[in-house]
Amino acid sequence: METMAGRRILALGTHPDDVELTCGASIARWVRDGDTAILVVATDGSRGGKDVDSDPRETARIRRNEQMEAAEIIGFEDVVFLGLRDGEVEDIPELRALLVEQIRRFRPEVAIAMDPLTVIHRNSYVNHRDHRILGMAFLDALYPEASNAAYFPEQLARGLEVHKCPELLLSATESPNYWVDVSETLETRFTALRCHASQIQLWLENGEVLIEEQRERAASVGAAQGMGYAEEFRRVIADQLS
Repeated sequence: METMAGRRILALGTHPDDVELTCGASIARWVRDGDTAILVVATDGSRGGKDVDSDPRETARIRRNEQMEAAEIIGFEDVVFLGLRDGEVEDIPELRALLVEQIRRFRPEVAIAMDPLTVIHRNSYVNHRDHRILGMAFLDALYPEASNAAYFPEQLARGLEVHKCPELLLSATESPNYWVDVSETLETRFTALRCHASQIQLWLENGEVLIEEQRERAASVGAAQGMGYAEEFRRVIADQLS
């Protein structure tokens, strides 16, 4: 599906690497075509390691640097780190206030997050608890909180204004209804993904095996839609939102 260029896109990643893994090629394409995108990373990624002797603070530092490198490759204009503790995301008003603040600050026309309804993804793995909880909190932050002046009025006193985002795209979904041809930007996504070297080593002994699996998946999704390579989303547009 084609879109109008010049949009403002806010992508929410639960951990460093989530956006590159799920929808990095789409964002790279949209930025190439004239959109502006920012990345909000919720957690510090400090539990992204299996070595019991590893220093969580050092892990978080490494992952922050990896994310900055990857974001530059994708083309994000800005990266915001909320600094939540990896593995301890809770859907509380304080979290939603942080999310609403970013929505009101950047005022996106498109918001992207992982689908919180995905528990078992493609019958192959359990979706991380942080992904599910953050995704649901983000939905509440988008609708109704960011657009309602009764929520977090202290932000309005600081000069932020209410904002209703007209389009939501959910990645890592079991109910896709929107596909993006990423034939020209898939390799950009993989270049960005390789920046997350600390994580690729955890997923598979050879990170290129992961890249090839992702390429095959994009080819399969694309073939079903008459595209070369594609990424898929669950799309919700303004007239379907409260």
